[in-house]
Amino acid sequence: MESVGHEGAWPFRVGGIKVRGYSRLATWSNDRVDANYINVRCSATVLSYSTNDYDSENNGALVDVTFWSPTVPVSGVPAQSRTVAVTCTHHAEKNGVNYDTTSAAQFVIPE
Repeated sequence: MESVGHEGAWPFRVGGIKVRGYSRLATWSNDRVDANYINVRCSATVLSYSTNDYDSENNGALVDVTFWSPTVPVSGVPAQSRTVAVTCTHHAEKNGVNYDTTSAAQFVIPE
């Protein structure tokens, strides 16, 4: 139950990337399982700037968020200053059992 990804730059947006984080509850054989409650909370940080998003659902197996990373100047800026650190927390409840995990990824905003 975890995932985070970079889906590329959005048109007309310089200095940020499109981030997608989602939670999907499934069995070990990857069969979908509806949770009583499921949520995902993600944060994208560049330098000291951060953006966040959240989604939750009752009686579902998948929730997702798609949002902008912070915007930073990209021209002439070193890759380490353009690195987006994304972290997500994932939570699901099914029949009184809680499932919790985290995911993380890093992406460099293209010049």
